Amino acid sequence: MRKREEARQNDVSQDETRKSGLSKKRIIAIYGTVDGKCEKRIILALKALNKESCYKKILLFINSTGGEADSGSHIAEAIRASKAPVYGIVIWSACSAAFDVLQACKKRIACSNKSIIMCHGVTLDDIRIDQVGRDKMIKKTEEEHNHCLRMIVARSGGKITFEELRKLSQKEENISACRARRLGLLDKVMYKKKKKEKK
Repeated sequence: MRKREEARQNDVSQDETRKSGLSKKRIIAIYGTVDGKCEKRIILALKALNKESCYKKILLFINSTGGEADSGSHIAEAIRASKAPVYGIVIWSACSAAFDVLQACKKRIACSNKSIIMCHGVTLDDIRIDQVGRDKMIKKTEEEHNHCLRMIVARSGGKITFEELRKLSQKEENISACRARRLGLLDKVMYKKKKKEKK
């Protein structure tokens, strides 16, 4: 009788998992634009997986050229608040808002040496040239961006300086996975092209 009840409960929990779009393997993904819809889905998934277990790791697959800065920032905050460790895995690219999300992860991994990452400052589309308090808003946004850069620099273990990272951000430079690993912006590159042996 007890076994039948346990089986029924398992069926119900698997049903809930399927309905919520969560994987039994604790995998969630950001494919495409980082926006409000993506933000809501990822944050709900993180909460559900933490409720299920706050010890087992969560794999967050990323393949995105970015999107809305606020959504990326909110997802990054949710990742930092997650008790379960979140491993960010870059399939092809993690740029702009997706870069911020990746940097919030406990482990930052690229699938191959062909993966790229890129960071840059926020684009302020909603500030008019004659807007009251315009300079204050720009200054505040700049300070927030610099704060994020400093956190990333601190995590790099001295492999990159604030000025170096700021220059990369200003240039909006695509950084290859292997270079990102050397700069302390990734923790691991899973597949590297083997060097040809000399004859």
